[in-house]
Amino acid sequence: MSGIDVRELGGESLERGEFPAKPQADFRCFISPEVHRGIQEHASADLSVEICGVLVGRWKRDEHGPFAVVTDYIRCDNAASKSAEVTFTHESWAQINAEMDSRFEDERIIGWYHTHPDFGIFLSERDCFIQEHFFNGPGQIAYVVDPIRKLEGVFHWRDGKPDL
Repeated sequence: MSGIDVRELGGESLERGEFPAKPQADFRCFISPEVHRGIQEHASADLSVEICGVLVGRWKRDEHGPFAVVTDYIRCDNAASKSAEVTFTHESWAQINAEMDSRFEDERIIGWYHTHPDFGIFLSERDCFIQEHFFNGPGQIAYVVDPIRKLEGVFHWRDGKPDL
């Protein structure tokens, strides 16, 4: 099967870096403790609806290959949220682009995060649509948090599909 794949990052010219743990997968993602804490707090702020935001950082490489480093995040407080789905709006993207231009001009959007309050870790059909249409670069990730069950997972591209 062809399609978007994280392995495509292997051919790109990426900044050298050190991943802060022993490699356990062919593609790795490091979320800084401050960002992790902030996203967990955002995820727990309203358990009645899904919430979302974007992940800010860089892709790097070391002797084991490419990896993502999440150094910050942008909350999308004006996304269209319902109990079991969330959607980025024009207002969301205007806010994201303004913050990227003013606060993160040397960083990249490397993915997005959203919550599944008491639903577990998976990508719904709508989530896959968002991933395929807005976060479709080979290194783009989707970070899903279930703040009730205390679960989390990162999806990356593998053979044209988001893979946990």
